[in-house]
Amino acid sequence: MGLLRFIANSPLALLVCALAGGVAGWFMPFLSQAAWLVGQLYMSFINLAAFPLLVVITLFGLKRTLQLPKPLSRFLMIAVYAVVIVTLCSLAGVVLASLLGLGQQMDQEKLHYLGNVVQSAGGETVDARMEFFAKEQPNQNSVTQWAAMVPQNFFKVLTEGKILGILICTIILGMGTAWADKKKAAAFMDILDGIYRALELIISQVNVFIPLLVFAMSAYFAATATPASLNALGSFIAVYAGMALAISGVAVFFISHKTKLSFYTVVSALKTPMLISLTSSNATASIPDTIHAMSYRLGYSRGVVEFVVPAASVFMRSGAALYFAAVAVFIGNMYGQALDLESFVLICLAASLAAFVSAGHSGVAVVGFASVVLHTLQLPVEAGLALFVAIDHLCEGPRSLLSLMLGCVLIVLVSQGLPSERLESQANFGNKVEHKVRFIFTFNTLLLALGCFLLMAILLVMLGVGVGMR
Repeated sequence: MGLLRFIANSPLALLVCALAGGVAGWFMPFLSQAAWLVGQLYMSFINLAAFPLLVVITLFGLKRTLQLPKPLSRFLMIAVYAVVIVTLCSLAGVVLASLLGLGQQMDQEKLHYLGNVVQSAGGETVDARMEFFAKEQPNQNSVTQWAAMVPQNFFKVLTEGKILGILICTIILGMGTAWADKKKAAAFMDILDGIYRALELIISQVNVFIPLLVFAMSAYFAATATPASLNALGSFIAVYAGMALAISGVAVFFISHKTKLSFYTVVSALKTPMLISLTSSNATASIPDTIHAMSYRLGYSRGVVEFVVPAASVFMRSGAALYFAAVAVFIGNMYGQALDLESFVLICLAASLAAFVSAGHSGVAVVGFASVVLHTLQLPVEAGLALFVAIDHLCEGPRSLLSLMLGCVLIVLVSQGLPSERLESQANFGNKVEHKVRFIFTFNTLLLALGCFLLMAILLVMLGVGVGMR
């Protein structure tokens, strides 16, 4: 267990696990099913604690945020900053992908292969698209989609694992708890606190096995991936991962500047949640470590942190916005469509909208929402669905990491004016050091202690004599 924990906190060791898993899956493809089973078991254990933990953390965060000065304006600030950050991320994706020429100057062999993939999947995908956008019942589809966002049964969405419905129900429940009688609510919160600690411990123990997950998923991907797809889309993977890591680095610099701590200190504090986000496909797996890093280690208000971290992991899909923008630019350039200023604006707005609409979805399901952006530019939707499903596993880690880091930036922005818990904890620690416990003995106290010692010695001698005579 100690070795796994060390590997889980070491980027180099995780890289070695990924490479070892890739080699094992490449030369022993029969391991793919066993590797897939390991990944599913890990996700099952994470979901076992992640969904209830999401509920408990959101309740605590909402209650503590409502107790802060001007809570309504702070909630509005959270919403506005979240929209701005996601929009800026879409804009950055459009600009950077265009400047780097993503999808341009591809050789004929790669274009021929990608065209065959799109053509082979085109008929089936177009039929599905036409059926989804059927004109017979447009209002019913739209009403059903919006009605599904506000579930009627909290326990049903909890058992089904619908994270968007869980968070919405939790926010409503948290508002009722915050407005309830303080004495009654205190007993309820005490119960939740014990559940909070138990679930937090479960997730921290399960996250120890991330090295095994990295090895297994790398083996599964290497055994099932098509080398031709990786060769054709390798430039997209490299550019998107580079953009996500670069923006994440800028986020770390921003946090370092606002906290007035060194870049290394901030990276050390956020290293564990960053590694979990980069290697785990579950957005909630890194929530406990992120809360600990942002509140206790970096000093931001725990109420704001506990509310923003789970909400941002569901709603604020910055990594998805960058991904959708990059996909649109790549396919537009691949099909030779000129992208002018109007196209850039449409991609930025559509990618931001798709990022918010994809709330509650993860994994390959996110790729389907790229159709929102492609449809806006009148690009073939089947291209996005057919091409990027195969490589989504490689893009999911950078996507989750970017969402995590920009969620931390949101915490920094909305925590302005609040006292630092880090400074307060340091002050309390300093006070404890100054008030040392000292034993001071007077002459009378020494005589009393000596008399007690002699009396105890005499009693022990008498007890030994009595036991010996018996």
